[in-house]
Amino acid sequence: MKKRSAWQYLSGPVLLCIFFLCGCSLITPPNPSVRFAMKYERDAYYREAMLQSGGFSFRTQNFLRSNLFHKLLNEDPAKLVAMLEGMYRAEQSPMMLEILADICFNEAGRSSREDEAVAYYLSAAIYSYQRLFSPAFSREERLGRFDPSSCQQLVCYNASVAKIFEYIRNRELLLNDSYELKDVSGRRIRFDKLKSHLPFPVGSYDNFISCSAFKIQNMTLINRRFGIGVPLVAVAKPDEQYQSLRMPGRLPMPATVVLNLDLTETRESRASFEIYDTFVDETVKIDGAEIPLALDYSTPIAAFSEFLPEDLVEDNLIMAMLRPENMEQKTGLYMLEPYDPGKIPVVFVHGLMSSPDTWNLMMNALRNYPVIRRNYQFWFYRYSSGNPVIISAAVLRDQLYAAEKEFAVTPEAKETVSRMIIVGHSMGGLITRTLMQDNPNYLLEQFSGENWKDLSAKLTDEERKELESVQFHKPGFVSRVVLMAVPHRGSSMAKWSIARFGSNLIRIPSKVVSRSLKFLGTIIRVTNQENELVNEMIYTGIDNLDPDNRFIKVLSGSSFASGVPVHSVIGDIDGRGAPGGTDGIVPYSSSHIDGVASELIVDSGHSVQKSPEAIRELARILRQHLLAARKEGVPLRFAMPQKKSTDTEEK
Repeated sequence: MKKRSAWQYLSGPVLLCIFFLCGCSLITPPNPSVRFAMKYERDAYYREAMLQSGGFSFRTQNFLRSNLFHKLLNEDPAKLVAMLEGMYRAEQSPMMLEILADICFNEAGRSSREDEAVAYYLSAAIYSYQRLFSPAFSREERLGRFDPSSCQQLVCYNASVAKIFEYIRNRELLLNDSYELKDVSGRRIRFDKLKSHLPFPVGSYDNFISCSAFKIQNMTLINRRFGIGVPLVAVAKPDEQYQSLRMPGRLPMPATVVLNLDLTETRESRASFEIYDTFVDETVKIDGAEIPLALDYSTPIAAFSEFLPEDLVEDNLIMAMLRPENMEQKTGLYMLEPYDPGKIPVVFVHGLMSSPDTWNLMMNALRNYPVIRRNYQFWFYRYSSGNPVIISAAVLRDQLYAAEKEFAVTPEAKETVSRMIIVGHSMGGLITRTLMQDNPNYLLEQFSGENWKDLSAKLTDEERKELESVQFHKPGFVSRVVLMAVPHRGSSMAKWSIARFGSNLIRIPSKVVSRSLKFLGTIIRVTNQENELVNEMIYTGIDNLDPDNRFIKVLSGSSFASGVPVHSVIGDIDGRGAPGGTDGIVPYSSSHIDGVASELIVDSGHSVQKSPEAIRELARILRQHLLAARKEGVPLRFAMPQKKSTDTEEK
């Protein structure tokens, strides 16, 4: 465990008091998380999907009673299974497979010996799989879509496969070319090499953990779907897969594993695990039929913080703001899922003293919409909110251009990247506004007092290049902006003495100060301005939120890039849904801007990104974005529903 300095021990309690009104993350409910589930909770994960209680089904109990098999079940369950399998072979009764699966599954749960239990689970999986998919049965004999037995068999199969998978993973057999297990009857099951449809090579994953191993906390909407297979948290190693898109650490991603079984009647059958990327595959083909995969998108999101490195967890957000230099190597674009050239990027920019974790509730809810998770991929910009807004905006600009250069290399990728959306919350909205200038020279001209043409003529080539670094040419690939609780005209709380004290604690990186002084010196030299007039350019991020700060005054007078729809979501703690209120941090008079494509006032405090109304509004905007693309003839990989939409057009 890393040792902490005295400052780290003292800074937490002190600054929690100082910034409880100023930060974007410290005044909200906790972000989603997980804890490791108890054994009974792991078992309940599968039964909960079908509201099924434990124990034998009525059909199995009735069969055991009518044939007086209870005594044999208690004394020698393996002998009973062998007897019933003989009856099945003689009669080829589908019902007997259901009873066999039920007995084996329950016997596995009763066994105290792991090797014996996995043999029963393997038999249960085989019998369930045969009952569901065996070509030996006619179409009339197979379980129908609305037959409740099909659900029971699928639950039995999934829960059994989960136990088998965990057994093999714990013994480090999963990546072997082949290995062997025996079922209750002694039949040898030869497992072939794992088949993977994941975006990265199997060796790029640190672990595959069943979602049932985790118990979700602080999340109301649980985004799961019943189907075949075992939902997993596929934990990718923190390797740099891309140059411009980073992993926050070990990255938990949703996946589903299915156990394929050879149904031949030999004494040595074959099997193989197959893992699917559920961002791409939501069904699997078995015996010519498309079967829905079991899906779980919530557990990997809730487990996100479980796999973060220590220096990126929420406890360090205060230090990340106070010491921007420590964040330099961690600043950049991060992914929550692998890059997909067929999906439109949505870039989320967090606010003051916050992190990408603040979007987790929204991510979970958005993934509940199939049309959104199939057509969009989510990126996050991580930065230190202690830096001046203009510095954070310049870094984001450079990062976005680097991503566009790296990924927009095929016709499909060029089309999707060109429809990028940026969503900014609070200070993140100011960064977004700085980035999306209609006039790229606006900020330079406002601070220098001269138009760029005249100013440029007075500069050396080196000075001109230096000043061009704060020109903000709207990225041509950003086609829509969503702003949430943005203080366009500042917040009066930035004037409070506790906020001023906090600002004084921030240490802007020396190279940022050096570069800013060089920049300011150039302007002073060519314009004869007073030093005090331009010093505000290097004020901290908190200073930039002061309504009297020159930077925010200048920024509030800027125009968004023409042709880019801008949507605004504003919080109102009184829930009136009308102009004139406040979200507790930013008043409506500061967060409102004219000329937007839409404005919605929601019943929320400052963290509107966690509000159900704001989430629904963003979902509406994302659907509207797809509708606009379809009208323009863009061939989407996953088509929008053809039914009439209630979404309105842009103003």
